[in-house]
Amino acid sequence: MVSIVSVAQKHPSNWRGIVQLLGGIGRRNPLPLVSLTLLTIIGNTRTGLYVLSLGGITEALIVQNRRQAIMWALVFLGAGVMEQLYWPFRNHLRSIVVDDAGVLLQKRVLLKSAQVPLEHYEHAPFFNALTRANDDLGGRSGTIISLVFDLLQVLILFASILAPVWFIDARIVGMVVIGCIPLFISTWHTAHTYYEVKTRNAPIELYASKLSDLILQRDAAAEIRLFGTGPRLVQRWLGARNNVAEQSIRAVGIVTRSQFAGEIFVAMSMAAAITLLVHNLLNGRAPLGSLVAVVFAIVWSIDMVGGLAYVTRAVRENGAFLNDVFVFEEEATRFQRPAPAIASRSTGPMKVRLKNASFRYPDTDRDVVHNLNLEIAAGEHIALLGENGAGKSTLVRLIAGLYTPTIGRVYQDDSIATDNRDDIGAVFQDFERWQLPLRDNVGFGNINQISDDTAIHRALEKSDLGNLPQELEDGLDTWLGREFGERDLSGGQWQRLAIARAFFRNARLLILDEPTAALDPLAEQRLFERFRELAAGKTAITISHRIGPARSADRILVMDRGQVIEDGTHESLMNRNGMYASMFRSQQEWYNHDSGETD
Repeated sequence: MVSIVSVAQKHPSNWRGIVQLLGGIGRRNPLPLVSLTLLTIIGNTRTGLYVLSLGGITEALIVQNRRQAIMWALVFLGAGVMEQLYWPFRNHLRSIVVDDAGVLLQKRVLLKSAQVPLEHYEHAPFFNALTRANDDLGGRSGTIISLVFDLLQVLILFASILAPVWFIDARIVGMVVIGCIPLFISTWHTAHTYYEVKTRNAPIELYASKLSDLILQRDAAAEIRLFGTGPRLVQRWLGARNNVAEQSIRAVGIVTRSQFAGEIFVAMSMAAAITLLVHNLLNGRAPLGSLVAVVFAIVWSIDMVGGLAYVTRAVRENGAFLNDVFVFEEEATRFQRPAPAIASRSTGPMKVRLKNASFRYPDTDRDVVHNLNLEIAAGEHIALLGENGAGKSTLVRLIAGLYTPTIGRVYQDDSIATDNRDDIGAVFQDFERWQLPLRDNVGFGNINQISDDTAIHRALEKSDLGNLPQELEDGLDTWLGREFGERDLSGGQWQRLAIARAFFRNARLLILDEPTAALDPLAEQRLFERFRELAAGKTAITISHRIGPARSADRILVMDRGQVIEDGTHESLMNRNGMYASMFRSQQEWYNHDSGETD
């Protein structure tokens, strides 16, 4: 996979990304964006009016022209009123545009991530690109938009300040502008320096963040205290943070030296401009009122140059982080599959067939599943066994169409397995504990029937959670988990809830991938009995480390190193005396020993 840094180098123009973002906002909600732009341009001419009016008032007082003095005083007052009206409208419109930017970028990232095949979503480089793109996306997009309009504001202010000076002596304007060039060059360079440091530090900052989360989170609290790993984790976190700080301080040193050289050049150009103005006054080439106008213009210009340099650097620096979104979109588009043809919905149990199917994760050189040829008849109940890492979960993901074979084909009925998974229900090892209401935790299994309370209660009954709604204050609408609600469930309850979610789906193929790890043997046995009742008339695949429930399956498949090495019923595999028989006797011996039984 292309590295994040190398992809980022394909986007040298941060301004292009900013223009794309503004274009997207304009298409989504043009009125606030256009209004804010016009308001920024018109409202920030006020400083030029201040300069003109101060010079005009001074000259009018010198020549004792009362009418002219009053006129320029009214211009000054009008500029003040314009400033008072500018800020409330500007802040209101900016908040709308900033919100539009956050929604636009977040939507792009969410849509792209939802379309990426699972095998790439689980791959570390791609997931890192996703993490970086989504990191404080709303805040970063808001910062970029605010800085863009800050830059426009400073540019208009700068131009409006220098416009009156142009009519007094254009050479003074030239001196001021030339004095800004080295400062702009230095800020351009320092922005790149900051981004390079941030890019290098990103993996270390992510590592430090994960360590911090690990120390603070509830799930790891017991082990950290039991094994005394807290101080070591804090030490590692501190080492990572010190590494980041050291590189950041080094970058600040480079920036400071560059900025200092630019500031010296600005000061020299301003001194030259004032010298030229004094020379013109002494030689009668300019009215005395122009002195006030030019002095105010130069003083404000110095402030504007500093602000302009800062905002320009900030826009370029933050605009570079916008590339994280484009990097992620490139990666997501590269892995996105074509939209599958929607097959007509079949009825009855599903038939599954694998033909020379192999699968390996991106950028790896080893097949997790290798050259599988397998048929599962419609309505057949399969038990899938094997050691950890044998490829069981990968196989069921291939069957479900979540993974695409690297080589070969997987067929659901007579069609190639695609993203159309309406006929498949599954509970995986890493099932989700939705921090949402109980209704959603079940209803997400079939979103179109989420309002069907009767069906939800029926699914809960099948997974041995029939009494749960009565135990909760708000029934099906009770929020679960500690993030938003006040009622957490035990590990076994969360697992049965995931199984209810699969039961709620009217599937033709049911997959249970280690669904009973958190259940005791008796509860597991009850669950499998329920599962067999539910799976009547459906195709079913069950993965379990416990062999007992596998005995009642129509067929037992034993996997090792990505291949099916044994295939048959319990009796035939026991007679074969291979891996299955060895696993069965080992577990039988353990249970006999645990219960105190002897031969």
